[in-house]
Amino acid sequence: EMEKSSDPLISTLGRFIYKRFGVDIPAAEWADSHIPEHLQMRVSIRDHRNRELKSARDASILSRLPKIDTRQTEKQSNVWRKAKAQWEKQSIVSWDFKTLPETVSLSPNIAAFPALSPGENSVDIRLFKNRREALESHQEGVKKLFMIHFRKELKLLKKDLKTPAHLSSKTVDFGGPRSVENAMFDTLITHFFDRNIRNETVFNDTAGVVAHEIFHKGRHLMELTGQVLSAYHHATQFIHQVAIKNKSGISAAGICKNLLVEMGALVPRDFVERYAMERLAHLPRYLRALEIRAERGAYNPNKDREKETLIAPLKEALKRNLPDIISGASPEKRRVFEEFFWMVEEYKVSVFAQELKTQVPVSAKRLDEKMREVERMV
Repeated sequence: EMEKSSDPLISTLGRFIYKRFGVDIPAAEWADSHIPEHLQMRVSIRDHRNRELKSARDASILSRLPKIDTRQTEKQSNVWRKAKAQWEKQSIVSWDFKTLPETVSLSPNIAAFPALSPGENSVDIRLFKNRREALESHQEGVKKLFMIHFRKELKLLKKDLKTPAHLSSKTVDFGGPRSVENAMFDTLITHFFDRNIRNETVFNDTAGVVAHEIFHKGRHLMELTGQVLSAYHHATQFIHQVAIKNKSGISAAGICKNLLVEMGALVPRDFVERYAMERLAHLPRYLRALEIRAERGAYNPNKDREKETLIAPLKEALKRNLPDIISGASPEKRRVFEEFFWMVEEYKVSVFAQELKTQVPVSAKRLDEKMREVERMV
């Protein structure tokens, strides 16, 4: 029996077939254009009394809805006006209201989604018609309410998050000291305050934890960021020096050039915000692995090319799936893709700089299985 899951159907079906029959079907192979008409989903549009207005096998009928009964529309508008008067509230600066439910039923056929909505110096409670929009607004509203609650502490935190003088010159590739400081601040705000909280007790409990941890976490983030900046600066200089020492060797120059590009992709301009704090701790090791590869590759380009053949299919798989990740893959696929990305980085360490050791066991077989898992998902 196929597992119940909130994941997309194709991802769940692909996983079930692989586990049950050992047959690996990438998500891209599930082309709905090849499904016989009698097996395609039937779309039915119904009114508030459950009477069918239109049906077809073609989902495009959703964009060709029949004319709406104006009396029914006016009735729904009245329901919304009353609900807004009951639920909506402006200029909130503290959690001085009751539990905010995720959904409220306005009538047998109308649901609304209460959510906090951030303003400049306060938040509002608003009713949304769309669940996703409500959730996005609510998390931003919760974040804003926390920032109002901790306004004094956040001013002190900003003063603490100053780039040390010896690191200032090493922030050039990342927008300068102020840009890095703002990135650290925004990262801490997201880490502590980006939450879907719905009642006062949880809000206050969370605030108590944050008050205890935020300055400690800030210092830890500064330390990690400094380590990455130093490692990036050192790796840049080291690889350039390898290229200069071997400038007569075309292969060595090519290897160094490619590694500098790879390094820029591994530690992008927004690395502080992009990566979880626990992941930042591993970046210096990956950068040191690039240095070792540059040195050894310059000495023995043929050996480097031989090792690169082990990595190339994995890089291609990352490149092949990246557009889907950017354009709207499911959250589950994004999570598995990220796991695969970091497994590839660990595998590079095992191939090019084994003495640095890996964080987790990695092998070609494990990576192949993870790659297939990614490509079975949508």
